[in-house]
Amino acid sequence: MALFFENEIDFNIASKQTVSYEKSDAKWSLYLKDITLKQNFDGLLPQIFNPNNEIYLYVICWDYSGNAPIIYPLNDIDPASLIIRIKKNKVHKFNGDGVLLWPRSYVHGALHINITLIEDDKDIVKRGETLMEISKAINKSKLFELTSAISSNPATITGVAVAKAITEISRVIGSIMSKNKNDYINLFQGCFGVENHNTPEKKNYPFANQQAEMNLEFIVN
Repeated sequence: MALFFENEIDFNIASKQTVSYEKSDAKWSLYLKDITLKQNFDGLLPQIFNPNNEIYLYVICWDYSGNAPIIYPLNDIDPASLIIRIKKNKVHKFNGDGVLLWPRSYVHGALHINITLIEDDKDIVKRGETLMEISKAINKSKLFELTSAISSNPATITGVAVAKAITEISRVIGSIMSKNKNDYINLFQGCFGVENHNTPEKKNYPFANQQAEMNLEFIVN
């Protein structure tokens, strides 16, 4: 069973019992299939003259392997290609299989997902600068140190340890968005535990709240 957390972190602190990480029997992949906005994010006049909202994603996925988290988008992607123009209550479906958030690979312990939706009407150059700034800040943050510590010592996998990693992601992204005056839509967080997904499956998982909703396709094969 996947666990999803919206806007707040509610973990139970685990005991100090020594544990080991289970590796998935099969390789996993994760795709974002579609997005729906449930409200507009501009003032009245922009909605009249340009009813489209311009949004983009920033996604971080990581497990307990000790490998660096997977970040979307990559730094070398054209910022113009990342913009999603969407009207209120309209579904934006991605072409093909969708946006690949976690490339097909084995997972150690659990797969954590952190998806930030950002609304931004700045020019393309400024959007690209914001994404690069977030990526640089994430790389310089304590996130890698925190995830590496969890990976190297299974006994540290407590609610507190995981919460610290997730909080660090939110802190870094939030500070940059606030400085650049980006409009925050919402943060979606989830976790797929290896022990719950060790048989082949292909399943959709919806994320939904008052501002937006999306569908993820989770594949084990």
